[in-house]
Amino acid sequence: MRYLGLPVNQEHYSAVGLNDEELLELTKRTVEQFKKRNKRLPCLKEFRKFDSLPSVHYLIRRFKAGSYNGLLMKLGYEKEELRGIGYKDDELLEIIKKKAEELGRPPVISDMDTTVAREIRKRFGWNNALKKAGLSPLNKTPAKVTETDEELLEMYIDLCRKLNKPASAIDLDRSDEIYNSDVFEIRFGGMNNLRKLAGLPECYSGRNKCTKEQIKDMLIAEYRRLGCIPTNREIKENKKLPSPSTILRHFRTTSMRKVWSDILHEKHKG
Repeated sequence: MRYLGLPVNQEHYSAVGLNDEELLELTKRTVEQFKKRNKRLPCLKEFRKFDSLPSVHYLIRRFKAGSYNGLLMKLGYEKEELRGIGYKDDELLEIIKKKAEELGRPPVISDMDTTVAREIRKRFGWNNALKKAGLSPLNKTPAKVTETDEELLEMYIDLCRKLNKPASAIDLDRSDEIYNSDVFEIRFGGMNNLRKLAGLPECYSGRNKCTKEQIKDMLIAEYRRLGCIPTNREIKENKKLPSPSTILRHFRTTSMRKVWSDILHEKHKG
């Protein structure tokens, strides 16, 4: 009966008897409760399980929505929040630009609606999408690397030979033949250490740098202040802390979970 668009119990009869504004308000409230629990909108299959509402087909017909996504838009949800809606390339890039204007900085994946972020990554790759939108990535996500340190070092030396000079972080980021600089800085503890191992002259910028122990102390202090482990996003937004990529570089790992595991293990051990 429900799949035919008919109410199946007294509760549904009551909902059908509401005027359009009241029924839309009830539907929106039900969807919002689901969204609060699951951090996303319900798919059609999940919507059909809402026992307090008439069938989805009844709602689509009554409000002349045309489709399930059309119904969600009638409830006031934006296109980028919906599933199964096709986007043109320029529409996705425009969403990124608008988010950057809203935040006052280039967005990271966690700033975006999960459905839209997934589509952007699938279509362009995140960092490439930011570049196409005229923005620069805040922190590049380290790629999954299977090469050993020795193989990475040889890759770096080969690039230096091609460039006829010690390759800089910018050279690595611009090259399509090698991993980006984040990977090398994390694996080797910075570009200077990489150059040293490659037998090349180091480059000193004169900037003040934190030691690994200082970063540990800062992270422990933040952990105590919050009473829990801060998220990567909270670390990025805290101007008193080094960026996640800097932290990963000092700990020579690509996993913040590993960083916190080491810090808290040492803290409890001490």
